[in-house]
Amino acid sequence: APHTGVAPHSDGRNFFLTAHFGLSVPEECDITVGGVTRPWKEDDCVILDTSFQHSTRNDSDEDRFVLIVDFWHPDLSVPEREALEYIYDFRKKFEQGKIKFLPKMPSNFWETLQLYSGPGGGYTEEKVPNTRGGDLPQNSLGGFNF
Repeated sequence: APHTGVAPHSDGRNFFLTAHFGLSVPEECDITVGGVTRPWKEDDCVILDTSFQHSTRNDSDEDRFVLIVDFWHPDLSVPEREALEYIYDFRKKFEQGKIKFLPKMPSNFWETLQLYSGPGGGYTEEKVPNTRGGDLPQNSLGGFNF
């Protein structure tokens, strides 16, 4: 919309990069990322890491149309992408009410998490002892199914 903008903020996601494709951009429009201001241009593309503080500005009397596309940061490995997809899928299912909220965590949850995570490490399937036989479900942590 004319004479509007997005206040400075960070999306807190450095695993995506974001491309802004200028479709219809008046001259008085720009984007600031990490303290550097750059004009948007029609038929041009700006790629940014939205984990850095960024803001937008449209000081014109016209609407601005920018196509925004998120894509994986190229430094991510395939397993990292799969882990992030799993986390976001879990979050989406929780928000949709498909996963129940536990008002109280099971009594040994934090001990189990610490046991499998280890100091300075994260949970990996390799650290889970298989005491039940067969393969563990991919959405299980220490006997807790998510």
